[in-house]
Amino acid sequence: MTTATLFISSVQKKLAEERRAVAEHVRRDPLLRQFFDVFLFEELPARDRRADEIYLDKVDEAAVYVGIFGDEYGFEDKTGISPTQREFDRATVRGIPRLIFVKGDNDAAREPKMAAFVRKAAGSNDRAQMRRSTISIRARLLALCHAPVTSGSSRFPSGRQRAMS
Repeated sequence: MTTATLFISSVQKKLAEERRAVAEHVRRDPLLRQFFDVFLFEELPARDRRADEIYLDKVDEAAVYVGIFGDEYGFEDKTGISPTQREFDRATVRGIPRLIFVKGDNDAAREPKMAAFVRKAAGSNDRAQMRRSTISIRARLLALCHAPVTSGSSRFPSGRQRAMS
């Protein structure tokens, strides 16, 4: 059975536990694992390609982007943009459905660039508060799997359609 790729994006070190929790939930759920293979960058073996090339290629291959945002913006490249924001922007340009989970509700505690990034994501109408439970992510992923395609081509395997946002 062919599955679609679910790309998990966040600051790796600070949100490692949350990244693993989402990945394990999808991998252990009897229904979700029929639809999705999870991509976590830290699970890739060492390669001779630049990291940014790899993660952006993986975003391009993804059927769903899951962003987990916290207080820290993370490493910035020479242009001042974090990998997490590059991944989000790439998913946006490609029309990939984005599920955004924001850990914490104190925007004043966020680094200024992260607060601006959270506002940007919220403006995309994809924002949801991060919860301890993974029930909301399950419901949202299943809804994507069963919604009809309304434009463009599906990134889901045959018979597993989704709505484009």
